[in-house]
Amino acid sequence: MPISAVNFIFNNVPSGHLAYDSAVARVDYNMGPNDTMFGRYLFDKEVTTTSPTLPLPAYSGGKQINLKAQSIGLQWNHILTPNLVNSFSVGYTRYQNTLGTLNSYRQDFITTSGITNTLSATEPLFWGVPSISIPGLLAPSDVTPSYRTMNAYQMLESVVWTHGKHTFKFGGDLQKIQTDMFYTGANGSWTFANSYTGNNFADFLLGDASAVNKTAKATNWNSWVWYLSSFAQDDWKISKRLTLNLGIRYEVESALRQSDHCGLGMTLQGSQAIQLVSSQCTSLPLIQSFSADIRPDVLYSVVTNHSAPYDSDTNNVSPRFGFAYSVNDKTVVHGGYGIYYASPGVSSLASSNDFAPDTLRPTWTANPTTPNYGWNPEGASSAQAALKNAALTVFPVLSRSLPYAMIQEWNINTQRDLGHNLTLDLTYQGSKDDHLFGFDNTNFRAPGPGNVQTLLPYPQYARIQNFATWAAANYNGASIKLEQRAFKGLSYMAAYTYAKSLDQGSQLEQSGQWSNPLDHRTAYGPSDFNATNRFTVSYTYQLPFGHGAALFHNVNSFTNKLISGWGVRGITQYQTGLPQTPTMNLSREGICATACIARPDRVGNGNLARGSRSIGHFYDVNAFQVLPAGGVSGRIGNSGRNVLTAPPINSSDFSLFKETKLGESQAVEFRWENYNVFNHTQWSAPSVNMEAPATFGVITGTADPRIMQFALRYSF
Repeated sequence: MPISAVNFIFNNVPSGHLAYDSAVARVDYNMGPNDTMFGRYLFDKEVTTTSPTLPLPAYSGGKQINLKAQSIGLQWNHILTPNLVNSFSVGYTRYQNTLGTLNSYRQDFITTSGITNTLSATEPLFWGVPSISIPGLLAPSDVTPSYRTMNAYQMLESVVWTHGKHTFKFGGDLQKIQTDMFYTGANGSWTFANSYTGNNFADFLLGDASAVNKTAKATNWNSWVWYLSSFAQDDWKISKRLTLNLGIRYEVESALRQSDHCGLGMTLQGSQAIQLVSSQCTSLPLIQSFSADIRPDVLYSVVTNHSAPYDSDTNNVSPRFGFAYSVNDKTVVHGGYGIYYASPGVSSLASSNDFAPDTLRPTWTANPTTPNYGWNPEGASSAQAALKNAALTVFPVLSRSLPYAMIQEWNINTQRDLGHNLTLDLTYQGSKDDHLFGFDNTNFRAPGPGNVQTLLPYPQYARIQNFATWAAANYNGASIKLEQRAFKGLSYMAAYTYAKSLDQGSQLEQSGQWSNPLDHRTAYGPSDFNATNRFTVSYTYQLPFGHGAALFHNVNSFTNKLISGWGVRGITQYQTGLPQTPTMNLSREGICATACIARPDRVGNGNLARGSRSIGHFYDVNAFQVLPAGGVSGRIGNSGRNVLTAPPINSSDFSLFKETKLGESQAVEFRWENYNVFNHTQWSAPSVNMEAPATFGVITGTADPRIMQFALRYSF
């Protein structure tokens, strides 16, 4: 693509960096001929800092993550008879994670800018810049700070019994998982997307926001669950050629409990949304006062017969089946089918007690055609008084029934020995997932004009972001793999996969991906991680120099140390680009105030032919059309989800290494590592916001260029 001018500007931002420390300790004790014990301790500490997107003084867009994990375990193995062995183990894991902005504890740009009623006013962890969104422009924004401490206690018991052609395995797993976490919508956000003046940047300069939300107070989520599972398995060697694997597993997790005993969900009765609060709730007097004095329209009901927001799912029985059949001495066929269950998890459901007045998170959605909100829509009111007329946000459970996600998986594989340690694998695998866990905004209306917030069925709430389990997914993929295990110093693996993954939501705790709230099928499309084609080659070659090798094997010891141990390693991958979804401003449909997705009309393909693409024109902007402003069309855009495909990946990593042995038990390895060794440009995903058509389909970034590093490793 011709470039008329090049402006080389030094962007004074620091590089990211990683500091990592780890330690492992293990003790083995032989108690006698039938008993052994071992204990182990693991320690990991990691501090990761990413580069900011904007330099000083803003210093925004970067983050610092502090991780610390410790684990201790003890296992006792006891031989009851030569055919019967019992194993018992206990363990404890503690995990701590803190995420902050690069301005945390350094500079508060929010309060000093005159923005009121945010967490930055009381908690230095939340210091940063205001998170501003202007379609088509790079505006200051910071990550959402959070912290979490998890304590997991585990006890495992298993028995292995060998009897004739059968190997039976039985066991169980008991866990208690406790999580203390603080995660919220950061300080809030300010969006300028309604083009009141005809230009969103001009709206920003005037302070005419299309949407504002703030967080002045948030709930600390301290919750726990109990988990129990048991299994039975039989490896049955029917004949020399055929082995069957038969198994069954049962698991159950208790309903989540909160330390404050407050959030029991919500019930929707006609035009009334009623929060359910336990009679044991520690902040019940505050809730009663808030409802009586500030928000009488926020209804609540005290519940005495439940202490958890939902009932445990107790019917999770998982059969498993597998087989291995040896066709001949060189060909083996494997296959299997299994059902697996996935519980929602503590962190997912922890926010069920996240509601006012324990959480103060007002939201204001502006009139789509006339500006009526600025940086502080609440004026000079206090954080709690600001909620008197502002819409609230809640994350309730709407049903006592909350089934586990059920995953069915199946596969068949043929492996052929080609000789000289070379094998060929042909594999097909598939899966079908139901009851996947996510969020779903139930506070919506039919598309149309007007102030959306006041026309919603529950106007006192900006969103009722309830937990839902209606999403589904499926995967089908075929692969071919050629693997050379070590042969004359060379080993390599080449694999190609052709696959398709479809779903109605690709991430845990993801908001609803539908465009039509009355039709969840509009969420169905290629998964966010779907890559149709993927080819990977990895290799290691030990140069044949030195004692015991093909070349220079008669040299003296000193020369041998210089020339032996040299080799190369590398990995190359080619992959289809990941999918993207075109978007437009939600106010063009008027179905929700927030937490919904609006897509434009699709009148063409949108993906350009390979020879027609460039970094300034990767997608066809004319293939999409936005709806008129203000919801006047009374309908929803027809574009599907993830209909565009971003640039592909073409990357090669290469390293040269030298291993030098220092006696029989010690060695030093030197490595020269090159990431993206050919310095091939890896283009980032283009913009897909139709509110900024001038930048739609424009690539504005790249992944890392070639990176070299040297490493030295001592092993003993």
